[in-house]
Amino acid sequence: MRGKAAIVDPDPADYDRDGVSRAAAAAGAAMVFIVVPDGWGTASVPSVSAAPFLPIPTVQLDRDQGLALLATMKWFPALLSLQGVPVSPYLYDVVQTERDRIPDKPVHRVTAANTAAVTTHYRQTGSGGEAKEQRFAWKPWQDFAVNEYQRRVATPSTREEYVSSGDTLWQHRVRHGLIWDEMSPLTGGMTTAPRTYANGEHVTEDWFAPVVRPAIPRGVPGLDSTREGDKLRIRIPEFADSQAGHYGFNEGDDQAGPAVTSAKLFRDGQLVSEQPYAFGTFPAGADPATYRLDLSVRRDSPEWLFGTGTQTSWTFRSARSAAPALLPLLQLDYAVEADAGNRLPAGRQARIGLSARFQDGMATPDVRSMKAWASYDDGRTWRAVDVKRTGKSYEATIEHPALGATNSYVALRVQATDTAGNAVDQTVLRAYGLSSK
Repeated sequence: MRGKAAIVDPDPADYDRDGVSRAAAAAGAAMVFIVVPDGWGTASVPSVSAAPFLPIPTVQLDRDQGLALLATMKWFPALLSLQGVPVSPYLYDVVQTERDRIPDKPVHRVTAANTAAVTTHYRQTGSGGEAKEQRFAWKPWQDFAVNEYQRRVATPSTREEYVSSGDTLWQHRVRHGLIWDEMSPLTGGMTTAPRTYANGEHVTEDWFAPVVRPAIPRGVPGLDSTREGDKLRIRIPEFADSQAGHYGFNEGDDQAGPAVTSAKLFRDGQLVSEQPYAFGTFPAGADPATYRLDLSVRRDSPEWLFGTGTQTSWTFRSARSAAPALLPLLQLDYAVEADAGNRLPAGRQARIGLSARFQDGMATPDVRSMKAWASYDDGRTWRAVDVKRTGKSYEATIEHPALGATNSYVALRVQATDTAGNAVDQTVLRAYGLSSK
């Protein structure tokens, strides 16, 4: 068996592609062909994106092909010559549409005139080194998308992804870690607002880049927090990374369970409402008052190493309004030049970009002050950080200690206020990691 290709016709009752691949590898096979059980059909074949994570090259054959090959092998030996790329550096997500009828021989040529390129960085989110992603597509006249299976992707990794341009709407979702369901639409993780691409356009996507924290994302319609009458309509995702438009809500994880979240609203220092999320309707008094919205989020799992705990407090003034009015909730954005594993070198100086903004549709805030602290023991002790203004943004200079003097992570606390009295106080545990390099 050693160095040869194996052909396996497994029992349908306990068919397990990964198990068959591992067993064949343990027996010394260089490759394995698996005959798909009768009645499963090609739709049952899992995504080929799983291939890089199998121990040896694994090919699934439909039943007719597999049985024919087995019959031939009884009489004639076979010499195989195979070429392939274990982990492809590129991916095509293309959509072909035809007007009125389907041609006898449909042909779709992918060119720069009908395609855009997306350089996609998948940052490391956990210890498993894998994530799930799925890109949905639909035309303006469609009500929903029916697209690819979920796909596994190595983390960290970078891939050039080509998508159909023009009027095709695309929405990409990336989920930290794995779930075993491959056929259903992917949920959880982070996503973007649906968008189109221009012919020949080239953009970059950077998933889960630090700092991941609660924030109202830029460029996402429908995620505005407003006041109308005596009600506050709050829409704040628990997770947003450093790229505009990326956001995610607390959704269940089949392996580790959902994050633990809590939202509290105070009016002039008095608690008026407590809800599980900062996404819902909160009561507001008739008179002008100072409000404080506290959001606590904690997520602990092997698939989630960064941003494990956040505590954010927004302080703002609000009064009754006849028409919906955007709330002056200061949002913090971070720029961390971390490596693909979301780490910076220990024992060296780092410069972190900090900025405060309002949600889309509001003028730029007149920020009066920005302060920051760093911790290397999950917030038990804090060190003040030097923060300087650079135009409309700020830059924090952090002196990272030697790796042995830390828990290998950096927690950040940032406070910002504007001249109108609006403020934000945000703490992020394990905002990014430290490395020995």
